[in-house]
Amino acid sequence: MAKLFALVTAVVVGVLSGLSTAANDSCALIDFTTKESEFTDLNTAIKSTKSVKLLGSVLGSFDPLILNNVTLPDFKYKLSFGRSQTVTPRIDSINITGLKTLTPKHVRVTSANSVEIATYSTGQVAVDVALTFTVPKKSDFFLSGSLKFVVAKPTLSVNVEANIFTCASGESDSSCTDLTVADLLTKITEATTKRQYSSIMKELMMKFKDATVKSVVLDFKSISEYDLDFDSSSFVFRTFFRGASLFKLVPDFSVEAINKRGWEYDYCITAADYYGTPVLNFLIDSMLEPKFGATCLSET
Repeated sequence: MAKLFALVTAVVVGVLSGLSTAANDSCALIDFTTKESEFTDLNTAIKSTKSVKLLGSVLGSFDPLILNNVTLPDFKYKLSFGRSQTVTPRIDSINITGLKTLTPKHVRVTSANSVEIATYSTGQVAVDVALTFTVPKKSDFFLSGSLKFVVAKPTLSVNVEANIFTCASGESDSSCTDLTVADLLTKITEATTKRQYSSIMKELMMKFKDATVKSVVLDFKSISEYDLDFDSSSFVFRTFFRGASLFKLVPDFSVEAINKRGWEYDYCITAADYYGTPVLNFLIDSMLEPKFGATCLSET
């Protein structure tokens, strides 16, 4: 997923040359809203057979994708009589397979520094997650859980806010050169070694000042497996999560119920969208952000 984000946004960097408020005398921030025709060319390029094959090859080397110790946002757990309890969830490990089946659909401008990156798959994506839930200041309220599911023909739209530098008007070509879509695709497709590919991505990532996923929208054609299980030494905590309580946090779902696309489906989609955002931001922070250079200048 990180490589998908990197590859598509890399093409965004390569195609755009619009300027906004200057960061310094040599660089300026890209304003996406002024480049409608360039985004038309971009969407044509990413749908080409060459780009699709390239993306599948790149993602295949990171499939399965394994992450550990992902912090998730706290949530309020409603109790009886108007009471609530804060619960802290954490992903101990997550294993995602099937990413190589993802194909870019479009890149759409949503603001001066934001784009929507949409992808789809004609295959399956499987997710296996180990979770931990804790209650602040209550060490005995500790619950471990596991979630496994397989979705067919998923679609994923991610709204990304990215501040990216490009060459300022009049900057010397010897110190600052912007890539075109054609140049970028040629460089990537001609790269025959991991070192060559890494060099291209390094050059592109140097142009990023920062990037943040603002929202995620997930959908799928059907689900063929859904297994959610919890265990805790605390009877109260365990009961509130999956027991007979009227206030239990996680209702029991079946594949059949989710595929009917009723409230069970809505519940799963809402949860995936809500927690997908911090997972993708973890990817950016851990795998991409260390490579951001916040400059448009070439290394000397």
